Amino acid sequence: MTSPPHTLEAETGPDPVASIIVMHGLGADGSDFAPFVDEIDLRPIGPVRWLFPTRRSSR
Repeated sequence: MTSPPHTLEAETGPDPVASIIVMHGLGADGSDFAPFVDEIDLRPIGPVRWLFPTRRSSR
């Protein structure tokens, strides 16, 4: 049985109206993509929840 992925989460404000899941296959963990939260201006749509799934290390 595999364990669920670890997910880094960030919210740009209370009660998010949208969620963005950043999927990648670059061998990096989700923290490499966390700067997107500050770099992409989504204020016109309201608070956003960002999710960065990260594969747990098998070592």
